[in-house]
Amino acid sequence: MVNKRSASGLHGTEARQWWRGNRTEDIERLAREFGFECKKLTPYQLRVGGAIDFYPTNGRAHILATNKRIDFHTADDVFKLLQQI
Repeated sequence: MVNKRSASGLHGTEARQWWRGNRTEDIERLAREFGFECKKLTPYQLRVGGAIDFYPTNGRAHILATNKRIDFHTADDVFKLLQQI
């Protein structure tokens, strides 16, 4: 099995930056497709539609209305979360 962080051929800090960047791009792209505003609150946190905070580095999301935290791993997971808004 291939470690997700080494799939790019990078390791350590470089791998985390690559992984965060790819997830961030997926989240921003899907938010635009759904017509939601996507704000970068910190380098490690995005808020989509004022309803869900995404933490791309560690693949976590926080639904603000229910105070629920959820793991996400793929763009499909992000898509499903955005459908809840």
